Amino acid sequence: MYDARRFFTVTGKHLEGTPTTIRNAQKELLALHADTFPDAAAAPGPTSSPTGQTAGGYEVWNNGLTDEQVIVKAASAKHGEKFRRLFYDGDTSGHAGDDSAADMALVATVAFWTGPDPEQIERIVRQSSLARGKWDEPRAGGSWIRYTIDNALRDRTEFYTGADSDRNSFQFNIYNPPEKKKMEFTTVPAILATAGKRAPWVTEPITVRGGVTDLVGPAKHAGKTTLLAHMMRHVHSGTPFLGRPTEQTPIVFLTEQGSNLSKPLRD
Repeated sequence: MYDARRFFTVTGKHLEGTPTTIRNAQKELLALHADTFPDAAAAPGPTSSPTGQTAGGYEVWNNGLTDEQVIVKAASAKHGEKFRRLFYDGDTSGHAGDDSAADMALVATVAFWTGPDPEQIERIVRQSSLARGKWDEPRAGGSWIRYTIDNALRDRTEFYTGADSDRNSFQFNIYNPPEKKKMEFTTVPAILATAGKRAPWVTEPITVRGGVTDLVGPAKHAGKTTLLAHMMRHVHSGTPFLGRPTEQTPIVFLTEQGSNLSKPLRD
């Protein structure tokens, strides 16, 4: 006999000789249970205290840490990077993109730090980036996330029990989650205000140091390649180009058009 985590099939067909209405028969059910399982009936029943049994079949207790303390400890532990990826980033790549496996991993990590306290575990994991609508879908005994928590806690025996615990081999470094950077906007006057009075020309008035120059013209006819080849030769030697001074500087030439510039550069 059970009242959670099981199911039964309803056919809709009435069994002849039985009542046609559904009514509460808890008293009769308890009597049947006591007659069928006398040993269980004599034993003390479940308690709702913090150390009682849950429908999941495990003792409920916690180690007294607050939700915030649990998050800090989990994020700052020696292997806290895995927790941070799940909790702060919602990153499931470590579980091949399997959301359910990532949920279970997060629940298991939180459970270690809280102890087997499903209420606290649920409060904490719902603050994570993994939280989503599926968690509230009904499952046997409650919601989908509570079903996951029960599965994680069942038969688990290792939990954090304090700083002096022999099982506590973690090293802590206080971790603060990264703040989201805000995009800052600027204006043309603000940019001009930071510029120098004289542009650092390399070839005046065509190219400026640290800037980008875009030459536009029809392919094969405008002479862009020829102009660039001559300009680079003068810049490399520091001689005037088109009657204007140049700043002598080394040149790195990159092109995606093959070796069509090899001849003009040699000349």
